[in-house]
Amino acid sequence: MKKQQPDLTESPLYQAVYGSPRERRLVRALSIALIALLVLFSFALYCRETFVRIVVSGISMEDTLHDGDALFADMRAEPRRGDIVVIDVSQSEDEHFSGDYIIKRLIAQGGDRVYCSGNTVYLCPAGETEYAPIEEDYLRAGTVTSDFLPVTVPEGEVFVMGDNRADSYDSRRAGTFASGDILGIIPGWSYAVSYTHLRAHETRRH
Repeated sequence: MKKQQPDLTESPLYQAVYGSPRERRLVRALSIALIALLVLFSFALYCRETFVRIVVSGISMEDTLHDGDALFADMRAEPRRGDIVVIDVSQSEDEHFSGDYIIKRLIAQGGDRVYCSGNTVYLCPAGETEYAPIEEDYLRAGTVTSDFLPVTVPEGEVFVMGDNRADSYDSRRAGTFASGDILGIIPGWSYAVSYTHLRAHETRRH
């Protein structure tokens, strides 16, 4: 028969060094709480350094975004074609811009060529020679995009348009914008959970 080993954690010496079972449980609980606080603090710091809160003003991005939507822009993300971007226009002399920023859809980047014909936007990416139609499933059914001649986007700039093509002042008239003026992009999760956005969808379903 195997001899039972004594429980050393119950010995006076062990408890003198490491504390009683109650004290050890308390230390573990405090350690877990401290780790949780550090994680929350790190997450809060990350969010503060990464996201900025903005509010949509106007209808130029309907039906994707709506007037009054409260959103978060990711300031660290690399803007790509198709992203919704926030552009700083606070220093612009264009009288059409009354606020500090505009929110538009990034259509083309430096070196790209873009034009519209027959209600379809065509893109020729930088370094390529052929145009292809852009898939724009984010547009409202029946949206009409007026024709415009081919535009070559200068390096370091972007060509943007609003999703509500009939009521958007964008690169079609304002010209391209500096890539460095992009404050951030609007992640899909941000406008997907916007209360106003969801309410608008509920209204359209009834």
